[in-house]
Amino acid sequence: DGRFTTSDAVVQASRPPREGDAGDNLDLTPLTTDEENVEALDVAGYLEAQWQVAPWLQLIPGARVDSFSRLDTVTFDPRIVALVPLGPSATAKAGAALTHQSPTLQELDPEFGNPDLDPIRAVQYAAGVELALTPQLDVELTGFLKDISFVPSSSGRVIEREGELVPEVLNSEGEGRVVGLEAFVEQRLYRGLTGWLSYTLSQADRTDFGRTESRPFDFDQTHILSAVALYELPENWSVGVRWRYVTGNPLTPVTGSVFFSDLDQFNGAVGAVNSGRISDFHKLDIRFDKSWVYRGWALSAYLNLTNAYNRANPENVNYNFDFSEHYSEALPQSCSTRGRPGLNSW
Repeated sequence: DGRFTTSDAVVQASRPPREGDAGDNLDLTPLTTDEENVEALDVAGYLEAQWQVAPWLQLIPGARVDSFSRLDTVTFDPRIVALVPLGPSATAKAGAALTHQSPTLQELDPEFGNPDLDPIRAVQYAAGVELALTPQLDVELTGFLKDISFVPSSSGRVIEREGELVPEVLNSEGEGRVVGLEAFVEQRLYRGLTGWLSYTLSQADRTDFGRTESRPFDFDQTHILSAVALYELPENWSVGVRWRYVTGNPLTPVTGSVFFSDLDQFNGAVGAVNSGRISDFHKLDIRFDKSWVYRGWALSAYLNLTNAYNRANPENVNYNFDFSEHYSEALPQSCSTRGRPGLNSW
């Protein structure tokens, strides 16, 4: 794999909110960054093999080497998967991997972040079983654990850079942990019906720099459920339904307010970071398809009804002038992408 980028950027703005920042405690000091012809070349090589150790054991070892030019760092990521047949219709599997990821360009900017950040590192484990209950019905259960280190975290310290004392906006001393269980059921085409059901139960926590207690990631979602079904009808008609449910994202609640008479305004007092949640998300989509098949070509048309029961799913919480009342802000459903990536398509 290889990627080369070149970019120019002129930005005059305050630092945007970071993971876990409360909206009323942001530093609004304007900053300026001006970068011209910033080049970055990331190159990676990887190998994977399949090794049939014995009739009852197959190993899939692999390795990846990444070179991050902006970090001036090379990382080595080994991984391995083991497959053990439990019979003609069941297979046990387990795997472990070390992975690295570069911080974002914003996090590496000298003004808005820290150019000396380390690559984010994660050690991942997974184990599960695949079951073929019938020739058309498959079930897969997987448990997973991910330990994350070198997570960019707000610092507040003062450091020396190029002979000058400057504030350290970010450092690489944050940590994270994700644990959960996934279940997947797939029904292949049988008597006109096909579909699948996916459920994830997970908990994603992180510990920020200078903190001893963990708190949820901004996008921690405890329950993620998706169900899709498609039924083929005569005359090349078909009807499909998709229902999704996702636990609401964490938020930092406002627990009170203080009035500043010299400013003639209220400032909100916030509670523990991400100790509250936005209301849950769910919606139903229905789709009708019709195909006309001719010799050498075909024509298809469809009607897609999004959010069939007109659910107003909240994406944010806003407060009135003195923070005594709040209301949920909902986005148009066509713009909402909450849920697990990959589950937003048919």
